[in-house]
Amino acid sequence: MPGFGLFIPAIIAYGQRAGNYWRVMMGDICAAIGRRGYPCQEMSAETSEEFAALSMDAFARSPDFVALFNFHDAYPAFKDGGYIFMQEFFSCLAINIMIDHPLHLRDKIIHFEDANSHDRHRQAPAPPGIYGIMEPEHAVFLNDLGIADSRIFPFPQAGPPPSATIAPFEQRDIDILFHGTIGELLPDDVFFGRIGSFGSLRQATKAAIDAVLNLEGDVYLIARRELAARDLPFDAGLMAEQVDRRVRTLRRHHLLSTFSGRQIHFCGTVCDSFKRANPNGIYHGELSFTEVAALSRRAKVVLNDSINLRHALLMRAHYAMAEGCVLASERNPTIETQFTDMKDVLILDGTAEDNERLSAVVGDRRLWSDISGRGIESHVRSHQWDHRVGALMAAAGIAG
Repeated sequence: MPGFGLFIPAIIAYGQRAGNYWRVMMGDICAAIGRRGYPCQEMSAETSEEFAALSMDAFARSPDFVALFNFHDAYPAFKDGGYIFMQEFFSCLAINIMIDHPLHLRDKIIHFEDANSHDRHRQAPAPPGIYGIMEPEHAVFLNDLGIADSRIFPFPQAGPPPSATIAPFEQRDIDILFHGTIGELLPDDVFFGRIGSFGSLRQATKAAIDAVLNLEGDVYLIARRELAARDLPFDAGLMAEQVDRRVRTLRRHHLLSTFSGRQIHFCGTVCDSFKRANPNGIYHGELSFTEVAALSRRAKVVLNDSINLRHALLMRAHYAMAEGCVLASERNPTIETQFTDMKDVLILDGTAEDNERLSAVVGDRRLWSDISGRGIESHVRSHQWDHRVGALMAAAGIAG
């Protein structure tokens, strides 16, 4: 009898609706694994009582693995003064899927590694957990925490098969859509003051920010490099967290300032200062992922910032392409090597020319249709969850 895998989202702990980011991703990953002949169960509970019943059923059936995303557990009652993850109760393989740089999850990783090695809450010992990472360079941070390469597998984000019905140009009443948080862009002096970065440490942090903006490499590796160059005994992981957040905000504001004056639809939390500076924007606030997908079906173009990823794109970019949107994205090595500018995507350079080319795409039905169609072809060829789950199954020792 074949085994099964168990996926747990963060639905209860975070009060998110059924169509949230985590559950949509979980369902589509499970479906892709299922298409390979291996069944997965989703812990899609809306209440603590429902979750408890599903948990008892899962324990009784003994899954082959239990998977979490970013260590965001579904059930907040399992706490004893710190973290306790559902995986710690199962005597099976734990799969930890990273949907951010693991440096932002250091405390949880350290806790899990300690708990996993001692089997505190299990009836029987479990094998060492494994980690799916979006970028190959993220492995270095895990290595520095003592996690061997043999426990790490590549798992860049992807999307579902294309929608059965792709809305044509004439039915898309939104020219440009952006999905993401837009935080306050602090002046340099305020930013460095808040993080307590002065003197040589400020110089190292500033150099790291510039290097990450220039796509020189992974933020953690750059932080280590800049600290070592100045012989500074500062925690590279902590500095990298600060740099990563700062550069994400800088990137996002730079990308969107290129299109200042346009009517852009924004999904997500947006700071008041940005709204005041961009009064033409339409601000939808926080939406479920299914609600964002519904807007995507109305959008001609979806803007994408890299959030410092070099060898991957976020899931929201892939889901937009699956809906037939033209993806207009910042440069990074993935965009440059796996796509072609003005063929299957629009690659942005942060110049006035971006605005002109964007106007051409949203104003020309034939040009939009050509890029949209080839974008769907690229998505089908290389960027569905079906293309990613083989690595997860191999790392977990699952046939399929």
